[in-house]
Amino acid sequence: MKQDGRKNFIRMIEQISKGNNSEAVNIIAELGTMKAGGVLPDSYPEGSEPDDDYLVLSGIETAEGDRVLLIWTDAEELIVVGKVEGGGDDAG
Repeated sequence: MKQDGRKNFIRMIEQISKGNNSEAVNIIAELGTMKAGGVLPDSYPEGSEPDDDYLVLSGIETAEGDRVLLIWTDAEELIVVGKVEGGGDDAG
């Protein structure tokens, strides 16, 4: 199952880079941090924690403080979420 997800992700990135995804005019990718309420994208105004403006994830194991990669279309349709993993200086 993990291998299928990896293949689908790579195929999706190839389609986006070649312009074969007609629905995705612009692709937005950024890092976010897991908080108690969900993911807080790095683009959220610094110093202001939202009451309910988090992205809520299901199907992946995360803990508060984990860094995640968010990719979505300019229509705010979430395409993929990936946990940033690594040891020591690799993560973060």
